[in-house]
Amino acid sequence: MMAEGFGGVAGWLGMFSVCLPLLFSCSLEDERDACCWENTVFFRYEYEGRDCFQEYIRETRWFLFGGDGGFLAEMDRMPCCPQRVDISGLAEGDYRLVCVGNLSGCGELEGYAEEGAEAFRLRLEAEDGGLF
Repeated sequence: MMAEGFGGVAGWLGMFSVCLPLLFSCSLEDERDACCWENTVFFRYEYEGRDCFQEYIRETRWFLFGGDGGFLAEMDRMPCCPQRVDISGLAEGDYRLVCVGNLSGCGELEGYAEEGAEAFRLRLEAEDGGLF
C-alpha cells in the first residue's frame, strides 16, 4: 500500500518538477549570474552542417553599432561561453552587432569608431608584413 502525500514515484516527480525551475533560473539584476542566457546573442560558425565555432574560432571581437550605424561600444563575450554576448543592459532599439574572429596576426580593423558601421574595414597583412 502506498503512503499518502509525497510518497512513491509520482510524489517525487511532482517535487522535482517544482524544484527544477529553481535550479536553472537566473537574475538579470545579479551580476554574479554570469551565465544568465535570457538576453544574449549567440553566434555560430557553420561548417559542413554543424556548429564548429569552438573548434575553429580562437578569439573574437564584438562591435556594437546603433540603428543609425554609429559605433557604440566594443562588447565582451560572456565569461562562461565564448559564443555569447550579453545584451541585457541595452535600451530598447535597433542595433547591429558585428563579430570578427581570428584577427590577430592577420590585419587591422579601421574606420568603425570614427565613421560607423558603413566604414568598417579590415586591412589584411601582406606576405612582406605590410598592410593592403
